[in-house]
Amino acid sequence: MSNIVLTSEFLGSIKVHGAATTKALKSCTAIYQQAIALGIDFTKETMSPEQLAELKGTIMLRFPTEARALLKLGAAKSDGKIAADHDGTRFNSQGRAKNWNFWNSKVTRIIKDYKDGLEQFQRKEARVASGGNQTRTLPERLNEELNALYNAVIGADTDKLPDNFEVDTVLQNFQALAKAAGFTLVRKAK
Repeated sequence: MSNIVLTSEFLGSIKVHGAATTKALKSCTAIYQQAIALGIDFTKETMSPEQLAELKGTIMLRFPTEARALLKLGAAKSDGKIAADHDGTRFNSQGRAKNWNFWNSKVTRIIKDYKDGLEQFQRKEARVASGGNQTRTLPERLNEELNALYNAVIGADTDKLPDNFEVDTVLQNFQALAKAAGFTLVRKAK
């Protein structure tokens, strides 16, 4: 038994966080549905450079004022200046400065997360439309994860692998497993 008292302020924070999480989930669903309706996938194939710039500008609005100013300056003019995050930190957990490169990478990452989220949303919708549920079946899971591992082994730096790691044997075994499960491994282009 614990002698810790859960304060009403703490429990209130949990409720607020839960409401915010639910609201974020609903807004992401709305974003994905609108993206599908507009025919965009958050890439340059479906969005013009101007539209991508507008999207980046909109994403920047969630950053602190200093970070937005830094991004507007550009890489050359920012001259290594650092902009603190909302929590006041000026360096990430690896000790790297939150400079122009950090904030620009964060914008790019958010767009990639939207793209990946849209793909996942579409897969779930297709599964539901075909009479299934949102959860991946075992063959789907094997296909996706084995393909990821297969491509990771292909792209691995062999100098950094243990001496007893036989790349060819591992790849052959992956192919045998894929064949037994009824799918094909696809090598991704670099």
